[in-house]
Amino acid sequence: MITIALEGYGNRAFELMMIFAFTTGARKQTLCTLRIHHIKNLLEKQSGQELKLKVGAGTEIDVKNKGDLKHYRLHIPRLVAMMLLDYSNSIEAKKRRDKSFYGDSDRNYIFLTQEGTPYYTSKAEISDRENPDFSSRIAAANRIDFPVVRGRALNNLTKRLADKIRQKHPSFKDFRFHDTRATYGMNFVRHFIDAGHPPSKVVNDLSARMGHADTSTTHAYLSFDSNKDRTDAAEDSYAAWLKINNRREA
Repeated sequence: MITIALEGYGNRAFELMMIFAFTTGARKQTLCTLRIHHIKNLLEKQSGQELKLKVGAGTEIDVKNKGDLKHYRLHIPRLVAMMLLDYSNSIEAKKRRDKSFYGDSDRNYIFLTQEGTPYYTSKAEISDRENPDFSSRIAAANRIDFPVVRGRALNNLTKRLADKIRQKHPSFKDFRFHDTRATYGMNFVRHFIDAGHPPSKVVNDLSARMGHADTSTTHAYLSFDSNKDRTDAAEDSYAAWLKINNRREA
């Protein structure tokens, strides 16, 4: 249901944000602070069908302050990275950048709202705005007094998606953006347990991919079948995960 609704949602940026989240397990602060140069560098410097992007401390890409490692490597399907780069080259993406703080540059976020504001204000942007050498083109007052956003617009888009699905499927449960991360974890466990990998290895690998500071957090995904609502969401979005991988291998 989710993937079908996304295809008819009419918002390419949001569709790509959901695809990225479903296929990487990225939190919203990580997804929303990705910049164009991060994806360009990955595609230019790494080969293979899965790219590894360092996120967190020293990268300009934010991670959760509590419960996650200070930095870890996000695993991104090459096809998904190419889709993001294609979007960044679109007329719509350029229009949004032209209205934004960073302007039309590779330093800018991949995803911006129609108004040119970030979906999540990064720590790096807060620092850049307070640096007169960097932000000399904006008024001094705007270097200090500016909105710091924390994903509300993305949450609203996700809620509207769930509302749209319920128009045709009234029994559809509420869906939060963070559920994409849980779905990624459950998909990963299901795929590799079914392939015969030892549970301990699956947990360790998934913990590293999701940046968990403690593997006890990751162990919860081993019992995903006991949570019916989350399993239903996983089954639906697992189709998106397989679709991406099948297209990648074609």
